[in-house]
Amino acid sequence: MRPTLPLPTMRQTVPPAEAGRRLDQWLTEQTSATSRSQVRRWIEMGQVTVDGRIVKAGHALRADEVVDWQAPEPTRPGDAPQAEELTLSIIHVDDDLVVIDKPAGMVVHPAAGVVHGTLVSALLGRGISLATLGGPLRPGIIHRLDKDTTGLLVVARTDRAYEALARAIALRQVDRRYRAMVWGDVAVPTGRIAAAITRSRQDRKKMTITRHGGRPAVTHWKVRERYRLVTDVDLSLETGRTHQIGVHWRHEGHPVFGDPAYGGRSRGASLSPDDRRLVASWLDLIDRQALHACRLEFDHPVHGGRMRFESPLPPDMSELFERVAGRHGGAP
Repeated sequence: MRPTLPLPTMRQTVPPAEAGRRLDQWLTEQTSATSRSQVRRWIEMGQVTVDGRIVKAGHALRADEVVDWQAPEPTRPGDAPQAEELTLSIIHVDDDLVVIDKPAGMVVHPAAGVVHGTLVSALLGRGISLATLGGPLRPGIIHRLDKDTTGLLVVARTDRAYEALARAIALRQVDRRYRAMVWGDVAVPTGRIAAAITRSRQDRKKMTITRHGGRPAVTHWKVRERYRLVTDVDLSLETGRTHQIGVHWRHEGHPVFGDPAYGGRSRGASLSPDDRRLVASWLDLIDRQALHACRLEFDHPVHGGRMRFESPLPPDMSELFERVAGRHGGAP
């Protein structure tokens, strides 16, 4: 008989690329703010199930197994998202899901030190109900965008939609496209970055590339236009790891332009005085990474019809790209 977990719970399907990993190790990475010892306690207490079964911490995961775990309750009552009247661009809404064009500066859900002003609060403030799966802090949240990444995001309104969309993402059936500006000349017109990612030991707020363990991560790119100091690229993701695009492009030697966490604002130090002044004028146009989630395509979780959404560049990135291309006096 399937154990009954105290609600709310979180659920994730094991991707084929992560088969064979220990349950406790894998689950710790899904809950990055939680220690491995705490995860083991959850498992010992029966608060974690795999395909409905209570298993041991060392259970070797298999592809497509469904892992359920009890979401940590908010540490304080005020931590749970509350309805707020916030500006938010809603692209599509139906009974099962909502698609948002997220602005820069908005955190998707409450996290350490952030309770108000989140995307979840904005949706609740619009009277949009959300799935219970995902937990009390992340209701309906299937995938995320970093605080300063703009663009398209889908959120589940029902548990049925949550399960279907989460599985689609795990099986790489959701097409997520980004546009970015990166430093330097990306010489190869198309390519693939495959490098595992783990949390940095030096700074727990950052991620890093690792050759041992970590979570598999794959980013594809296509060059749109090369300029003298930067390159305009289209990106697509096979996986959706925390900070994946920023970490991968720093690893390639082409940090995302403007990215303060992964070297995107400091490359100008090695340039000539004239180029430093030029780059400084570009950086004045954008106070974040030049990264935008421009396209999102997936099968509707209930009726199955293919859905495709596109988002134009936000004003700061649009002005930056125009300036770099020389349309407003810049010199590409």
